[in-house]
Amino acid sequence: MAGGLAVRRVRVLLAGAWVATAAGIVTLGEQQRRGAGVALGDLLGSSIGHEVRDRALPAIGALVAIVALCLLPWKRIALAAVGLLAVGVMVGDVLASHSAASKHLRDWRMADQVGHIAAVSVWLGGLVALLVVLGVVDRELASRTASRFSNVALVMVALVAATGTQRALDEVGSWRGLFHTGFGRWVVLKIAGLVLLIG
Repeated sequence: MAGGLAVRRVRVLLAGAWVATAAGIVTLGEQQRRGAGVALGDLLGSSIGHEVRDRALPAIGALVAIVALCLLPWKRIALAAVGLLAVGVMVGDVLASHSAASKHLRDWRMADQVGHIAAVSVWLGGLVALLVVLGVVDRELASRTASRFSNVALVMVALVAATGTQRALDEVGSWRGLFHTGFGRWVVLKIAGLVLLIG
């Protein structure tokens, strides 16, 4: 019974995450369209429309996988598909970023950015999922689940730190830039937040 409640809670969490993702895609696309002065009727043929498409297609696939997760017996396959398609949304977002416009080490910078976003997503998304289910499963299962997640979280935090360092070096360019630019100060704030979360 408790296991069924935990599964239902995770399904609701995934559905909520999908709604937030879809809202983000629509909102970002609309802001970009207005900023570029592209008429709504011309959106699909524009570069902004292509960026929206690159984010939206994997998100639609993820919705299908979430529905399959709820209705079909192949739970692990459907959950893996949700994860892979979520990475597809991240790739679509990175294709429209500064990393994709880079002339030097473009693929490396894009892979680093996708890795960074994916690691943060697994770490924080997994933490939220853990908190959602811990109260409804027995103590032994809760302990095993928390222990497994702590191992995954440790790897994800290391990835966040490594990929974040690489991204910061690319963007800031120097130690001076770390403390004398808006982006550099934002990086310092993120580092402080990461240290606090780990501690």
